[in-house]
Amino acid sequence: MTAATAPISVIVTCKGRLGHLSQTLPTLVRALPDAEVILVDYDCPERSGDWAEANLPGVIVVRAHDRPTFNIARARNLGAAAASAPWLMFTDADVLFTAPLDAPLAARLKPGTYLLTDPRPPILYGTVVMARADYEAVGGYDEVFEGWGTEDTDLLRRLEAHGVRPGAFDAGAVVGIEHADAERTAFHSLDKHINWTINEVYAAAKDDLTRMGWAAQIAERQALYQGVRGALAGAAFDDRTVSHRVAFRREDFGGLDVVTSLNYDIHLSGRPEAADPPASGGFA
Repeated sequence: MTAATAPISVIVTCKGRLGHLSQTLPTLVRALPDAEVILVDYDCPERSGDWAEANLPGVIVVRAHDRPTFNIARARNLGAAAASAPWLMFTDADVLFTAPLDAPLAARLKPGTYLLTDPRPPILYGTVVMARADYEAVGGYDEVFEGWGTEDTDLLRRLEAHGVRPGAFDAGAVVGIEHADAERTAFHSLDKHINWTINEVYAAAKDDLTRMGWAAQIAERQALYQGVRGALAGAAFDDRTVSHRVAFRREDFGGLDVVTSLNYDIHLSGRPEAADPPASGGFA
């Protein structure tokens, strides 16, 4: 099937994960033979795009150059920009597809829904299917996120705010390759759990401000993120509370300068070594 008539485009990203990708990408091509498969080689030091072109010539390769730090939100958006199908599936380089998936997916592709895997262990949190129109309506992944975590749950929250409801497809034949966190964060600048905390606080503040009428343009979001990052980047899980204040609105009331702010108290009560963050991605 040609890209122009493919029912779904599948986007996979890779930076330094060719050892996994060389196992998983062939299984994806076999599991979804009618799909348009797009690999984003995000300045991959192992030249994963070259490997795909040599071994899986039907795969479309998108390359990003001069990107020493991995931004998965940016990588996924680059893949979506190259896609042509009405439905988009995002998945990761460490996800194996062990049986045909076209029938289980086709039965679930309904307007107004996005699809997660069922079952959905933490390693499959990044695997999601949505209508291209819905993805575009909410602006895709927020590229302000840095490092590990939350960019996926943030997109799901925005889809639901747009009226898109969650669904699931039978993913008994979708399996993640377990591996150490060192591989997840090899091209990130911060500890995984501190990075996740920063991303969660940013997402919570962004949601709160948006509900208050904030116009979340890219420059304002970047400033918000850098403020949170500055407050937390040097923190440690040592039972302290770190506070961060976000100024929202400044008004003049009869000569009185009134600033409305949100204050976030983040209690770092112990490094969560044994578990991944919760599936909801919620900040509490």
